[in-house]
Parts: sequence; structure tokens; C-alpha cells
Amino acid sequence: MSVGGLLAATSAWSVSLSPAADLLVYVSDRDGWPRLVTCDLNGESERTLDTGADPVQEARFSHDGAWIAFTTAPGGSPRTQCWAVRPDGTGLHALSHSPSSATYLGPWTHQPSVVALAHTTDPPHGVAELVDVHDGSRRTIAEGGQPIVLDVDQSLQRALVRRGPRGARTLWLVDLAAGRERELRVGEEPGDSDLGRLSPDGSVAYLRSNAGRELYALFALPLAGGAPRLLAERADAELEQLILSSDGHLAALLWNRAGQSECELLDLRSGASRQLLLPEPYAHGGSFSQDARWLAMTLEGPTHPRAVHVVDTASGTWRRVTAQPLHWTQPTTTPQLVKLRGEDGLELTGWLYRAPPEATPAAAVIHLHGGPEAQERPGYNPLFQALVQRGISVLAPNVRGSSGFGKTFVDADNRELRWGAIADVAACARYLFDEGLASPSTLGCAGRSYGGYLTLASLVFNPQLFAAGLDVCGMSDLATFYRDTEPWIAEAAFPKYGHPVHDAETLRRLSPIHYFEKLRAPVLVVHGENDSNVPLGEALQVMTVAEARGAQAELLLFRDEGHELQQRKNREVFVTRSVDFLEERLRGKRSPPLLAPDDPPPFRVREGQATSPFLLTCDHAGRVIPPSLGTLGLPDAELTRHIAWDIGAASLAERLSVKLGAFLILQTYSRLVIDCNRPLDAKSSVAELSEATVIPGNQGITAEEVERRASAIFRPYHARLERELVRRHRSGTPTIYVAVHSFTPRYLNVDRPMHVGVLYGKDSRFASQVLARLQADGRWVVGDNEPYSVSEATDYGVIHHAERRGIPYVELEIRQDLIAESAGQNEWAELLAHILVDSART
Repeated sequence: MSVGGLLAATSAWSVSLSPAADLLVYVSDRDGWPRLVTCDLNGESERTLDTGADPVQEARFSHDGAWIAFTTAPGGSPRTQCWAVRPDGTGLHALSHSPSSATYLGPWTHQPSVVALAHTTDPPHGVAELVDVHDGSRRTIAEGGQPIVLDVDQSLQRALVRRGPRGARTLWLVDLAAGRERELRVGEEPGDSDLGRLSPDGSVAYLRSNAGRELYALFALPLAGGAPRLLAERADAELEQLILSSDGHLAALLWNRAGQSECELLDLRSGASRQLLLPEPYAHGGSFSQDARWLAMTLEGPTHPRAVHVVDTASGTWRRVTAQPLHWTQPTTTPQLVKLRGEDGLELTGWLYRAPPEATPAAAVIHLHGGPEAQERPGYNPLFQALVQRGISVLAPNVRGSSGFGKTFVDADNRELRWGAIADVAACARYLFDEGLASPSTLGCAGRSYGGYLTLASLVFNPQLFAAGLDVCGMSDLATFYRDTEPWIAEAAFPKYGHPVHDAETLRRLSPIHYFEKLRAPVLVVHGENDSNVPLGEALQVMTVAEARGAQAELLLFRDEGHELQQRKNREVFVTRSVDFLEERLRGKRSPPLLAPDDPPPFRVREGQATSPFLLTCDHAGRVIPPSLGTLGLPDAELTRHIAWDIGAASLAERLSVKLGAFLILQTYSRLVIDCNRPLDAKSSVAELSEATVIPGNQGITAEEVERRASAIFRPYHARLERELVRRHRSGTPTIYVAVHSFTPRYLNVDRPMHVGVLYGKDSRFASQVLARLQADGRWVVGDNEPYSVSEATDYGVIHHAERRGIPYVELEIRQDLIAESAGQNEWAELLAHILVDSART
């Protein structure tokens, strides 16, 4: 089973029923990224609504069915925005205009066209308002404490608002006419009250709270006065979600029992309840039709992705509305819920995905969820399934700090107690060793967001336990995380991580970046450039410190993603590279390293001046062949020719860098090993024939050998270049990208009369200025996209780094006989420096 087959799956979520139950709206990534889709209850009459290029996160029908409100994540960032559109796709318009903050979608009111929104602010106090989607009028109803509107009664007299940071939230009743507020409490004992609904007439608030108890339960609080009444509580499960019917008579309660979902239908008039059996083990919520006959929900399981399901609430009969494409390959591995003990005796649980017993050597990965208050659930995870197919077991534990196991457990990693969570990861490692599923040489640690932090912490505080690490958008330094994250995210994190000022020393001691001298295992670092939750700087400093400490670290950067990978093409790259990386290091499925410890590094850098806008690259600067490849079967004379490198380009680039004060990166190894200016899937990436010369050492090499060369040379070179470009962007330094190459006077018996070529792709803004000035000089024959032209199929550097970023660029090709000696190099450096500077001024 291929990774591509697993990732061909499409997901559907955030389903909302129209009042008449004649239409569903949900979010689907079937087109490659999350978009809005509508259909009927049978999954027919599907329509994808055009809402722009930004990924959609959630959607809700208005109570009259005339509008759909939805949330987008521009560039994948957490700075979400809200929109409205008609069910037929007309009337699309923005409800929020806050590019530097986040807007959260609240409930629709029963007044036609009025919806509740909440906006973050800096300083982080927040504003909640009611917005009319027809005329754009707005009414502020709550401020302070990052208010989120949970419900509004049918007469628009009362609103239910949530405030506060994670784990310490409170619920407030807002009198919309008088502007007064009061906190709603279910008792005097401390706890977290974070979810609620109002009865349609506004007389009762239904509240989820763990005040005075370990697990969340459901309470009814009469708003005219009277004591709160316990409506639903379980000793073996925690209340997770509350879905209320339009008339307020029926509630669907979603319970979380050790990670699996169970659904209860509760008649709020009689108190009678009955179990609603779910066809999948993990439910994400949903909505009732107006008459409560139908309930639409998002469900998933370990062998089936998120899908829209609809149930007849009377009969309990389910139907799956959304389907999978025919080329999807359904996995077969289902996890086992296992129990183990932390080092202090605390009981932990985890989902164990076992590799086939015949897979040798036994290898495993501990995968850590984010949050930290999130919970590992038995959902669809292509990474886990792909690892199992490669013979690698996965243990996805719920270490202390995870939700779903009670208030004491979720608070057990707060501030300095985080050492206990790090110790729990070590306990998971020893569990796998005891079970014979891994050894220290075949165990990896992986995780995303907080799980990425916990991965880095485990690799440096318990380095003897792990052979590889996968850090996906994790925090490496809690101080810089607080400094650079969104202010409302920072404020919400204080109870869990600690305060950046008051707990500064604790945060420093818990930050992995300060202990990288202990790092032994190679790490694959994955991040989205648009991530402002855990900003990209956390990954870049991992790479910088690892490089300085001589540790092995590889960066996989997604420039068009944020904290989550929204696009299927990017998820496929992520899973494929992650599985290959972990398999290579845990199961020994790799060739010997291409580069020995005493071989030259794959690139060298001249930093330049911080104020220079110029960034220079020399992709074919060197002609070194790694000793592990011998001479690729070529005599030494061939390795001095242009087929091996760009003669004179490196020296010219270095002189030009000095004159411009420019950053310069030069690639060390011969293009015959791997061409750093070719896409990896191009046939010329590892050339079997260069000009008319056969390269014996490149004949018929395997994909594994290409990857070995890419991992050693291509990826590090471009990752370092990416880091510099991101650094410049973050610091506000303007960039002009200049690629320096050379070409031969004659190619395949055809003379090339030009002295210099100016190359560009779709963006000729800067290149046209350089071209005009070289032509105006009058001394040179200047090629306009000659002797080569730039394309996505044959060129990598300027396309991948510059054109796709919108950075002005030019690729310069100088005839090699003009720059083979020092005098020519000086002459052309002087000439090009003036031309580049003059071109930059226009």
C-alpha cells in the first residue's frame, strides 16, 4: 500500500443542517484544500461554493437557511476571518477585516441575518459583537477576557459568553438590553466552565463544568434564580460536547470515554435518555434539523477519515453522506488501547498501532499530540498507517496534561510539573522496550505543536532512549515562543506553561534549545512559514543551533501553510518524507552515509552586510565528488570540465558578494553528484549523460540512491537558503535574488556568440532592468533568456526561492572563458556590481 493511496482520502467536517433538512453544508478537502460544499441528505446535488483560495475551517447555516457563515484561515495562519455566502454561492462578502488578529464564528441569532462574532485584540482583551450580514451593522455586546459568544436566546435579550485562558474559563450571562453581565457558576468550588447553551426563551442556561468534580458534567441553571441542577454525569466518561435542538427539547451529549466517543440523546423535558450508537469511534459534533428528526455529525475512525453522517433520531438509523474516491486505499490497522505507568506510578494510556511481528528489527515511534490539553483519539492518521506498513509500530500516548481523564490529570503538567510529562515519554519508551517493540537504536520520538516541543525535550533530556526525532511546528524555546506568538495565544497559555516574566527561569530550564549539546539523534524539523501560533523562528533556531553543535537536523518547510497542513499535496510530501526519514534511521533501510564526517560540508556561506538587499547563490560552485562515490567512473580530466561545475562562477560570485556586501551561498559538490538547480523529479537531477559524456556512476541508480544524495547535499543547501530568506523576510530586509552561473562558448558543436545571458521565468521585473543596462553598455553580446531559458521543469533555485515568493530576481550566465582567470573575474564583478545596484534603484 502506497503513501499516496492512503493520502488519496478526502475528509469532510463541520457539517451544518439547513432548518428544513433539505441541504447540508460542510467543509471538504476533496479538491486538494478545504472548501465549502453543499448537498442533500443523500449526498446528491453536490455543489462546491467558490469562497476564494483561503482554506475554510468551519461553516454554519442561519436559522432561516438564507445564509451560510464560515471561517477561513488566510495562508493557513491562526488569524482567522469570517465570511457570509448564500447557499447558491451568491452574495459572498467578508464579515471581518482584521488581518492582524483572529475572528471567531459564533452562533446565528434568530433575528434573520444576524450572527455573533468575536475578535481578538492587542493588548489581548477581545470584543464580541452581533453583525448583520445584510447591511454590515455591528453591535458590541461584550469586551474583555477574550469573550467568545456561545449562544443568544431567540428574543435577543440574553447572550451566553465564555471568557478566560485555557483550563480556567468562566461563563457569563449578558443582558443585551441593559448591558449588564453576571458570571454563571454551578458551585463555589473552583473549576473550568467552558461550554454552554441557552434555552430558546432564555430562562435556563445549560452549562458544561468540572467545578467541584474531576470530570466535566452537564448542569441546568435557572436564570431567574435558583440552584443549579445536575443533568448528566458519568463516572467513566467526560462530557465533551452539547448539541441542542432548535426548540430546546432535545440534547445530543457527546461523551469521551478513554478517547472514544459515545452519544446520548437527552429529553430535557422528561429527563429520559437513550444511547445513540455511533458507526465510528470518534465524533466531532454536528447539528439538528429544525424539527430534531435529523442529526448530522462528523465521524471518523482509524481506518476511515472524517466523513459526514446523518442519523434519524427516532430510529437510530445512520447513513454516510460523503464518500471516498475510488483510488483511495483503505488501511486495515486498528489500534489497541494500552495502559502503562509513569515513573511516579501515575496511570497513562496510549493507542498502540502494532507493526507485523515479522518486521525486523523491531522499531517504533512514540507520537505526541499537541495542546498540551488535546487528547490522542482513534482517528484516521495516514502517518501512523504508513509507518506500520513500513514495519514501524506507533505508540500514541496520552501523557499527563492530556484532556479527557479529569481535572487533576490535565493540570498535572502545569508550569514546573512539565518535568513529569517529559518523564512520561521516557516511561513510554521503556514500555516499548519491555514489550519487545523497539530498542534505543530503533526508537523514534515525534510530535506536532506542543508534541513537537515534547519531542525536542525528550531528545535532549533523555538522549539515550532515541535514535531519531520528528519535530512538527514545535516550540524549541518557551521564551521566544512567548515573544513571537500571537498575544492572545500567549495569554491563554500562561496557566499551562507559566508566565514569561514570573516563571522565566522555569521556562528557560524547560526549553530544549539550551541543551542541544546533548542531542544525539538526527531530527527532521517540519514547519509552515505562515505559522504565527508557533512561529517559524522556533524551527529556524533549531537548525541554527544544531548546525553550530554539529547535530544532524533537516528542515522541511512549507511556505504556503501555517500551523496545520491544509493542502493534500503538502500532506503527501510531509508523510512521505517523514516515513522515509524514520524508516532510514530506525530500521537501517538506508545506504551508508554519502558524506563521511571529514568530507567537506555541502555548502559554504558568506554572510555579507545586514543592510544589503542582494542575496547571491552559486548552485554549481564546486566540483568535489564524495570519496564514497569515487570519481563516478570518470577520468580526472573530465572532472575539470564544465560538465562537473560552472567554471569561474564561484570566484566571480565571491568578488561580487564583497562589492555588494551581499549574502552568498556556494554549493560544494559537483553537479554530477546531484544538480542543486534542478527539481528532484527532473531527469537531469542526477544526469546519466552530460553534453555528450556518459556518467558511468549515474547509470540506472535507484530512487534510494537519489534520495541519499538529495539528503546529503540538495536538501541542506536549499534549507540553508530558505532560512536566510525567511530571516530577511521576518526582519523586513528587502531581497533581490541573484543566481550566478557560467556557460561554455560551444555546446554540442554549436558556437554561442553571447558573452552574457540574462535569464528569468514569468517574472521579468528586475531581469529586464539588468538586461537593458547590459545591452546599453555596447561591448557585449547579451542573451535574452539565452543560452538557456528558465522553466519550472528544468530550474529550481530562482523558481522555488524567488519567483514563488514574489521576490525580484535575475539569473546571470557569464561565458566561462571570460571569467576563468582572476582578471576577468574582477572585471565582471565590477561591471555587474554597478549594473545590479543601478537596476535596484529603478
